[in-house]
Amino acid sequence: MIKLKTIIKRSCPAFVNTFKENKHIFKLLAYLKFNKDWLNEFDSIIFSTNGSRIIAETFIEEFKKERYRPKPILLHNDINLGHTFGTIDNDGRIFEYSANCKNIEYIWKFSEDVIADTSILDIDIDETCDFFYINNIGSSSLDSISKKELLHNILQQKYFYPQTNYYIMKNNLSIWHPTRQTLSELKALYDIRNSASPNYPWNLIKGEEAGLAKNEGLSCEAYLAKTVLANDMKKQQLVSEKKLQQLLDLIKQHDLKDGSHKNIIYTDIGNLCHYHYPNAPTIKI
Repeated sequence: MIKLKTIIKRSCPAFVNTFKENKHIFKLLAYLKFNKDWLNEFDSIIFSTNGSRIIAETFIEEFKKERYRPKPILLHNDINLGHTFGTIDNDGRIFEYSANCKNIEYIWKFSEDVIADTSILDIDIDETCDFFYINNIGSSSLDSISKKELLHNILQQKYFYPQTNYYIMKNNLSIWHPTRQTLSELKALYDIRNSASPNYPWNLIKGEEAGLAKNEGLSCEAYLAKTVLANDMKKQQLVSEKKLQQLLDLIKQHDLKDGSHKNIIYTDIGNLCHYHYPNAPTIKI
């Protein structure tokens, strides 16, 4: 095992965001301030964004004024593909870019509303692994099995539904799912079905037509899992057994349907938090 800090010089953090209004510039800058101390350990930082190019470029200029150490790299799409599809597009653009950067061995990917402190650099990882993650787990995961069974499946990596808000991945992919063409085709199909009967993508496109397992809905997590498995990546789940037990108790007790664990702080993982509701309380596990 090694500490994350030992791979910093071979790594690049990457944040995704949508810029629709000027206020989104200052919202992202406010989140980044929480992370500034550990982000300043890196040489470069990627921002994969969509929406207004002018606002995105203005953000980069404002970021430079804040005197961060890493050099910002902007990867932008003027078209925002919307819920789920926009995130998949932003993530895919990161790996299209990094595939040509031989100096980047690891991508540390975060959504714009994720925060952590410097203890994130002291997380222990198995350097023989290629993918480091936390699972997306909602209360529906406990509909048909017990907490004990689910805990066992998570620890044995039989349950594998990785969060896309934060993960670390080795930059050695041979394929990314879905491809650009497939994403475009799925978005067109979703737009047709959503106009007739509005719903989330994972409820309108499932299974084989999404290139996924039977009855599995179209989601960022499903395609990330497919990408990891298709590239035969060795995986490390980062939450300890003790903390997983606490998390499952919390999910069960409060019937937390959202598996992205908004405002839950992982105290053993750099106080990592999907801080989606900055004016609401947080829960530590």
